Amino acid sequence: MALLPHLVPSARGLLIFEAAARTGSFTATAAEFNVTQPSISRSVAELEAAIGVKLFERRARGIELTIDGRALHDVLGEAVTRIAETIEAIQRRKSSTKPVVTLSMSSSFVAHWLLPRLGEFNAAFPQVDIRFDLVPGVLRGIPDNVDLATRIVADDDESFHRWFFAPEIIFPVCSPAYLSARGPLDHKGDGAGHVFLWLTDHATPK
Repeated sequence: MALLPHLVPSARGLLIFEAAARTGSFTATAAEFNVTQPSISRSVAELEAAIGVKLFERRARGIELTIDGRALHDVLGEAVTRIAETIEAIQRRKSSTKPVVTLSMSSSFVAHWLLPRLGEFNAAFPQVDIRFDLVPGVLRGIPDNVDLATRIVADDDESFHRWFFAPEIIFPVCSPAYLSARGPLDHKGDGAGHVFLWLTDHATPK
């Protein structure tokens, strides 16, 4: 089978032929390609000469496909449509693909600190897609499939590249009824006479 470049002078000539066959007008084709009508006529004539057959009958009322022209357009029209659809699909896929940043954080941190700021972040970086890996309780190790994480680690832990983000202030709270029944907490004492609620994985003091 002969290669296409050996059969036709240029692929552009095929596209011009397809447009002329689709519109039924060299003038309309010229407008589509932003060239003159004689330029379209010459391109079609070059294609006909290369193939060795007439593709159009030139009539006073316009152009009309010959049998050979109709056979070529049936195949070419379908091919051009499929090529255009494929290119558009690729462009849509490319435009919809966003860089994904996965954050591993506690659910309370996301709810109380990050979510109120998320709208401002999305407005500044609309091209970034944020995913969350929410962890309840005290956060320990970092999974392999995340980009950034918030953790409480020891000062001498060199396992991660890390920096301080924000201080965490922890203080006891109680209901008015509890305060009335047990009195205020002596922060310098050992907490005797009070009941504390700890996270399930917190080491309860002796």
